[in-house]
Amino acid sequence: MKTIKNIFLAFFVAMLSIVSAHAQDEKCVNSGSLTAAQKEMIHAQREKIKENKEAFKAMLTKEQLAILENKEMTRSEKREALKNSFTEAQRKILIKSKERLRKDKEAFMSTLTEEQKELMHARRKAYEEKCKNGDDCKEEEMRGRRGHGYNHE
Repeated sequence: MKTIKNIFLAFFVAMLSIVSAHAQDEKCVNSGSLTAAQKEMIHAQREKIKENKEAFKAMLTKEQLAILENKEMTRSEKREALKNSFTEAQRKILIKSKERLRKDKEAFMSTLTEEQKELMHARRKAYEEKCKNGDDCKEEEMRGRRGHGYNHE
């Protein structure tokens, strides 16, 4: 049971970190520091994430959708209830999705120059510092980004 919980949590953290990192890297994309191929790779990854999320949500049962829409439950309660309701097939899909996200991230990282990595790292650190000071940052965003950005050394 603990393994399933960890897998589910890892999937959502991975999904959040990829989306968060892509959103944060939007500044990098707009600043012109990425090549056209890198920008296309980010765009394709974003589209793939959206499609996978929609496909997974489409396969949820009525009971699972009811859990998601329950306004009386906290996010953590919803997460726990949803995780406990997953079928084995749904769990396998989440595992495969997490692996695809990891591979996509590695593929993108392999295209970055050292200068680009340093720029992204500096921007992420500046953002984290801004968030530590309480400037308009959500706690969840920080948890999703910490240790899950593009620059793993």
